[in-house]
Amino acid sequence: MIPSMQMKATTCLVCGSPLGRAAFCGTCGVLVSDRDGTIVRSGRTSRFLALFTDLILIVATLGIGWLAWCVVLAPKGQSPGDAFAGVRIIRKDGTAASLGRLAARLGVRILLFGLLDYLCVFVNKDARTLHDLATCTIAVKAKGSEKVYGRRATQPSPAEALETVRAEVPSVPEVSSVRPERPIAPGSNPTEMTLRRLEFLRSQNLITDEEYQDRRQTALRPI
Repeated sequence: MIPSMQMKATTCLVCGSPLGRAAFCGTCGVLVSDRDGTIVRSGRTSRFLALFTDLILIVATLGIGWLAWCVVLAPKGQSPGDAFAGVRIIRKDGTAASLGRLAARLGVRILLFGLLDYLCVFVNKDARTLHDLATCTIAVKAKGSEKVYGRRATQPSPAEALETVRAEVPSVPEVSSVRPERPIAPGSNPTEMTLRRLEFLRSQNLITDEEYQDRRQTALRPI
């Protein structure tokens, strides 16, 4: 069924609580769009633990080591602090965040860094910061959300998918547009054989009408 055609659930699949417009269940914290019920909202304490860990690593490594570690962990949707605190960043719809989105999120996070940015987690019902809202991302617990980035790793590239489709589509044999010449029975009249051949040549546009008439008259003269 097409995702946009699916009926939106009104109760949580895990705890049965009524759902609102938030991305997570307000009772158990499960991501509403996750049919397996394994992706759970990250706690606010974990968010601040990840923040302070990143700050300590930035100072300790002069930012260089921290950035290098971010490059390594980005395919998993994490920063070094996120990995330490058990946090993972994904898109609001439950899919993996692209490297470009994660980079944009980091840029917005640097620009908006301040108490107001992270105090937003206490006001937002999904515990999202301002840079989460700006980049349409959410923070979830790392445990149980591995499948999000695991699915992206196993998905073929567009070129590979196209080659797969081409391989699965059966080839259609080429049909010749030239009609076969009608067989002539053994012992037929030579004049009749000639006339049939002339008809065939004209039907395939191999001779002009004038050539056909001239050759036909020539073939009928003995008659």
